[in-house]
Formats: sequence, structure tokens, C-alpha cells
Amino acid sequence: MTVQAQILILIQDLALSEDLSVLYISHDLSVVAQLCNRVSVMYSGQIVEQATALEIFQNPQHPYTKALLQAISYSKAGKFLEIPGEVADMINPPTGCPFHPRCSVAISHCQKWEPTLKEIELNHWVACLRVNPEDLCEAQRE
Repeated sequence: MTVQAQILILIQDLALSEDLSVLYISHDLSVVAQLCNRVSVMYSGQIVEQATALEIFQNPQHPYTKALLQAISYSKAGKFLEIPGEVADMINPPTGCPFHPRCSVAISHCQKWEPTLKEIELNHWVACLRVNPEDLCEAQRE
């Protein structure tokens, strides 16, 4: 843990001194919260939510983002919370939304319709039929 913190501080110092941007790819949301300005949450290789770090942690909109953050709060309490279901098979991915087999709020259209990443408020993007009603309306027309 100490070595990780030292390396991250070195990278951060280098980025500041050289006016560089750094792309962190991590499953460690505590590191993301401390270091990142903007966050893209990915599921099965697709961005499902993108916003400022503050917005992601204070106002998550995608069910996967919410589940990730809920899992962190449980682990801090000494419990372990799993997201139900199996990780998507990337060789034979599910049709529609890649998260629908594990999603607690999925509807039938989620199985057929792949949501697009849409801006729901300034600089906050989400790919979810439940969050983007215009996608749901389009899915229902088909």
C-alpha cells in the first residue's frame, strides 16, 4: 500500500510539473476518488457512465455505478456485497444492454435494445434506458 501511494504521488507530481494529463485505469475506487477529475465507469468494455469524480460519487445514475459504490460502502462496514449474477461473457455477450442480466431495475427492452451514452445534465453522460427516457421511447417503437 505504501509503495502504491508513493508511485501515485510521483505520477501526480510529474503530471503537475510537466502539465500532463494522466489516464488511470483502476478497479480501486478509493484511488479514483482521490486522484481523478473525470471518471468513466465501464462495464463489458463499454462506458456506461461518465462525469466528474464528484458527480459520480455523489450522484451516480447508472445501475452498475450505483452497485459498485454500494459494494464499497458495505466493505467499509466489514461486510461484502456482490453484484448478483455472472460477469458478461465477452465471447458471447448478451443482447441489448450488457448489464441487463445483472441489473436490479432492468425491463424487457433492456434485453433487446443497447442504450446509447447520452448527456443527462451538463458533462454527465449515462447509457441506460431507465435514465434516458427518449431511448426507451425509441425502443418501444421498434
